Amino acid sequence: MRRFVLLPLIVAFCFSILLGGIAMAQEIANPRMSDAPEGPSVPQFPSGTSVVYLVFDYANMQDEEVRTRVYNNVGDILFEETKKYTGSGTESVAISSPTGVFADGAYATNLYRGGYLNSTTLWQVGEAAPSVATPAPESLTPPPTTEPIAREKGLPLNLLAGGIILLLLLSVVVFWVARRALAAGKG
Repeated sequence: MRRFVLLPLIVAFCFSILLGGIAMAQEIANPRMSDAPEGPSVPQFPSGTSVVYLVFDYANMQDEEVRTRVYNNVGDILFEETKKYTGSGTESVAISSPTGVFADGAYATNLYRGGYLNSTTLWQVGEAAPSVATPAPESLTPPPTTEPIAREKGLPLNLLAGGIILLLLLSVVVFWVARRALAAGKG
């Protein structure tokens, strides 16, 4: 009878450890524009710039797609690249202008992870630049902002919520089995 009580408890414990590990595993951090691979943040570039770099750190990725998109000040897509990442490290994505040099103005670089917008980094070329126009929405993608969008960590919220519900249901079953075992022991 003790075996019927301990087995669900052990399964619930293992399941909760697994969910916690998965939820906090994958991460993209510190996205920035730079004038050199793995360089520091550079929000403004001189006129005549032909190549800039999106630099970001990633951790515990497992064959996960990350997409980079660059928009000009009227919302045109100037650059798009999708790459799969595994492990941890720092990535530098070289972004070159399709016309040879970037025109003076404002630009927005969007970083997507798993199909969802992870961050937006604003930058400009030249002295004065007009504000960045909102790119055409892609599904429910919010427009670029001056503040980075909170990055997504781990599992999507709906998957994590489903795991928590399963854990609660498993806890109810464990409680029910333990109660029946105690009642059978008294009878």
